[in-house]
Amino acid sequence: MVRCRIKFLLWIFSVTVGVGMFIFLLLDNQTKILPTNLFSVLNWVNQESSLSANWPSETDKILAKLETEEPDWQEITEAEVFHNETYKPRFFVYSAYVDFYENRDVIRLIAVTPTFAKEEFFAHLFDDNLNPLDTYICTISSTRGYEQGEKYSAGFFLCRQRQSSGPYARGNFLPAVRHVSVTPFPDAPSLDRDGHRLFSNLLRLSQPIGTDVEEPHKFAVCVPPAYDNFDNVVLFLEWLEFYKMMGVGHFTFYNVSTDPSISCVMNSASFNAETPATILKWTFPIPSRINSQLAQESDCAFRYRGVAKHIIGVDYDEFFVPNYTLARNYAELINALDTAWASEPRDGSLASYQFQSAFFDPDFSHFPASKVETLPRVKLDQLELDDMVLYRYVTRAEALFPYETR
Repeated sequence: MVRCRIKFLLWIFSVTVGVGMFIFLLLDNQTKILPTNLFSVLNWVNQESSLSANWPSETDKILAKLETEEPDWQEITEAEVFHNETYKPRFFVYSAYVDFYENRDVIRLIAVTPTFAKEEFFAHLFDDNLNPLDTYICTISSTRGYEQGEKYSAGFFLCRQRQSSGPYARGNFLPAVRHVSVTPFPDAPSLDRDGHRLFSNLLRLSQPIGTDVEEPHKFAVCVPPAYDNFDNVVLFLEWLEFYKMMGVGHFTFYNVSTDPSISCVMNSASFNAETPATILKWTFPIPSRINSQLAQESDCAFRYRGVAKHIIGVDYDEFFVPNYTLARNYAELINALDTAWASEPRDGSLASYQFQSAFFDPDFSHFPASKVETLPRVKLDQLELDDMVLYRYVTRAEALFPYETR
């Protein structure tokens, strides 16, 4: 019994010595010394509390992520409340803009929804610090176009202020709104006790630029999501320099499958110093043969509102070449077109110009010259498809899509 007590006391002694040595080493490696009286203890506790108070909160982390991370598609997972055994719709949002629609301010969200969706959603508005401001009611507006026949299509959430919507019902507070979240519920989502987000999507709201401010860019180019892995750096630089010579001042690339070599050029310091450009993620969530180009075109139009006077939508292999007899660049071309438009007895304002395209192979060296030389001479009224040189070198691997379908 005595022997057991001695062993127990030796064990306590060794533990005490070990803890003491640990504290000594800890203090030896710290710049500050533990307080020795009650007042210094209180001061030390207050100092530690102030240091912890300066640590970034979960809200700060969310805001920092919104400011630094590129936008991309976000799913409204709360829409699972609409699911049943046979119908499981999914809803996605990409960007949010303040717009003026039907004589009132609205918030327009670029979205992808089921083609004939009629579900009701709510847009919850937040300020800089994610404090809730108000809730708008949203309706879905689909833009089917050449996505006709698809299960999902591009569209908008058009969100309007309710008649008696909180303390801001009579005031113009939209300039204070910085972030938007869309859910099927009228109650605003918030952060839990730990500051974690309780909503699935959060978008930065783009505020419009005043109409009295001149656009900083005369022309801008939007490149839709590439259909394949475009990897020719030389052709990309040729394409880029051509549009810069034509007067384009800014580029926006919707990146879905760009080759790493092209991405490296886009992200290089020299490229960004000479070519103002924005590179956006486009991880389209729904299978689509055209990566929902309609949604991209809508986002491009609202993104450049107040930033560029004219927007050009082209692919990497497309060159928009003015007729040299009319114009040497896009500014001269627009002046010529506007002059021609003004001379026509038409009503309404001009929204866009559309040009017929043609396909050319930039390298004709592999075309047999003898075949071209032996073509029969035909009259214009007798010209048929077999008489067209280009047609002979085009092979259609699949059947044509029906009318109004691409």
